[in-house]
Amino acid sequence: MDISNSFNSFYSTKQRLKKSLKTRQKIIGREIRNIASSQSHGHEIFHRNFSISGLREAVGHIRCAKSPGPDNFHPEFLKHLGCNALSVLLTLYNHSWKYGVPAIWKKAIVVPIPKKNKPLDDLNSYRLISLTSILSKVMERMITSRLDWYLETNNLLTSSQVGFRKCQSTNQQVVFLGQSIKDALDQRHSALALFVDFEAAFDKVWRLKCIQKLQTLGVCNNMLMWIRNFISQRFSAVRFGNAISSFKQSETGLPRGTVISPILFNIFINDLPDLLASDGLTNTALFADDLAIWCSTPKRDQSKLNTILNLAIERLHLWCIENNMTVNLKKTTCQFFTLNRQPFSPQLAYNGMPVQQIIPNNSFWRDYDSDGGRNLKTQKGFIQCVRENIQFIVINDVPFELLFFANPLDYAILDIRLDLVQNVRKRDLSPTALHAIALETINTRFPPEEWLHIYTDGSLLDFAQGAGIGVFSHLFSFYLHAGPLTTHFDGEVEAIHIALQHLAVRLPPIERAVILSDSTSALQALSNYNENKCLRVQNCRELLGKIKEKIVFQWVPSHCGLWGNERADFLAKKGTGILQNFRRDLTLHSAKLEIKRIFRESFRLTASRVARDKPWSTLHWCAKIKDETVFSI
Repeated sequence: MDISNSFNSFYSTKQRLKKSLKTRQKIIGREIRNIASSQSHGHEIFHRNFSISGLREAVGHIRCAKSPGPDNFHPEFLKHLGCNALSVLLTLYNHSWKYGVPAIWKKAIVVPIPKKNKPLDDLNSYRLISLTSILSKVMERMITSRLDWYLETNNLLTSSQVGFRKCQSTNQQVVFLGQSIKDALDQRHSALALFVDFEAAFDKVWRLKCIQKLQTLGVCNNMLMWIRNFISQRFSAVRFGNAISSFKQSETGLPRGTVISPILFNIFINDLPDLLASDGLTNTALFADDLAIWCSTPKRDQSKLNTILNLAIERLHLWCIENNMTVNLKKTTCQFFTLNRQPFSPQLAYNGMPVQQIIPNNSFWRDYDSDGGRNLKTQKGFIQCVRENIQFIVINDVPFELLFFANPLDYAILDIRLDLVQNVRKRDLSPTALHAIALETINTRFPPEEWLHIYTDGSLLDFAQGAGIGVFSHLFSFYLHAGPLTTHFDGEVEAIHIALQHLAVRLPPIERAVILSDSTSALQALSNYNENKCLRVQNCRELLGKIKEKIVFQWVPSHCGLWGNERADFLAKKGTGILQNFRRDLTLHSAKLEIKRIFRESFRLTASRVARDKPWSTLHWCAKIKDETVFSI
């Protein structure tokens, strides 16, 4: 009992409103009452009673494995209620909708769970699991469904927030941030990003301020009053082992373990991104309470980065003061991104305290990729004893895609290298020197005893006939035809695609493979995930997302005596001679070339027919400018 009371006292002291805001609390309460008295009925969803169909849908979302709350009402009992019992329950909910929340619904039992690798004698080392009333959760779900529909239909939530929203995830923000930084670097700019961590964000929410923001968005009548009643005068007790503490009241924070709290937090923090980006120079991204702020400037003006972000930090500090929030400086960091070689040190400070900088670490994507191999093991319907490449053969594409989600972050981990160990200009070096540098690059970066070397090449002798494909390695080699009306680029990409297909189904799998190509354009198309002109490029990216082995692309100079590259070139030329009786889908570029060829051939035939049997005379040949001038006169 003493341990439980100690936990409860510790947590309740953290949920206190700042003394400076208590006077403001009374003013906000009067403002809410004045606006409520002058508001119209608003949308019907704010006061309309709930229906039996809405109740059945909410009950259907309840999971039987959930633990009961303080009322000891088990979810499985609720799942098996008959029609008459559901009608009685609906009457109870509609009564609560009009007159308020039962006291038992405003209580919670908190169970502290120790965090991994944290000291057990520190009360901050525990994660809180809150058990609330199951009956209350059903009511919350019906209200949340209405509130979510209203907010999303009217676009009232900021687009910077993706947390707790349907069809949105943290991947969107990671890709958005990464692409913004990449765009800045492509424009020769430098970028500075600040990653903000709020201390106990849910526990610090100023409840009355949240209700005021909810009212500002147009929520009124029964919905506003019910939510205000629900989050006010909350009580919690701590259960540690078999001991349960007494109930204590909390002043701030959204109730943990409830259905409605996430959407209320989104409303509470909804005005922050627009405030931070009010200068038009900063960008923001939110996932629940995780905040990122960044800006970019030309490299010559990168000293302005400190000024821009420090002004944004000041606006953040003022917002935190007005909303009872606290920034955790121990977990708040910044990172600088640049291609400039001149040293630059970010000088960011929050309330006079410096913000620590992250040292760039290139192992992030490798760590992300290593975790990707465990994705399928958690998917329903995945047969554990069968390899994923066998499933790809047995199962058609659509079910396989449902089992294996193609994460957009997979496109960011493509390892494509367009340089050699030395900076070279092909036209300034002899083939012998290029051969030596290319061999040094391959043997240094990809030792043959550790990597499988796969050379790919495409060859084009006649556009109408199409390109040939050549793939060579010491384990396999083959040549194919890319189809009629294909360009040299199509042949290069098709060769890479064929090599990836072979790696995807090969047993046993190749742990490390490097694909060596002399086509810079094909490798650049793979690295640019905004490229959408070539279907084969997209197919290559899809295969790369499914192959979990390490695949690296390396450019090599052509026709410099590399044995593997010469063999691939020989096979590609051999592939052009294969007779083909199929037609493949044309790219837009190939279609344009074919149209030009048809017009030129038609013009040539027409000109030949018109010029036939005409008395043409040979023009005088002018070897010098003087002779040409005399001839013209």
